[in-house]
Amino acid sequence: MGVRHSARQRKRWALEAKKRGVAAVAQLAGVKPDTVRGWCGEFGVAIGASGAASAATAPIDAGGL
Repeated sequence: MGVRHSARQRKRWALEAKKRGVAAVAQLAGVKPDTVRGWCGEFGVAIGASGAASAATAPIDAGGL
């Protein structure tokens, strides 16, 4: 039903998602974006909320504490 990727391919796509973004890699790999996010989690590749690599972290709002 879906495209099967080896562990080596999944790792390569996860690292590529760090550079190109999840949506672009999902389209290239022929899978859904959630699948690419899963691969990133599987191999510990940090991506931001937008799907691109997180270059910096946003300051945390203490909410007036």
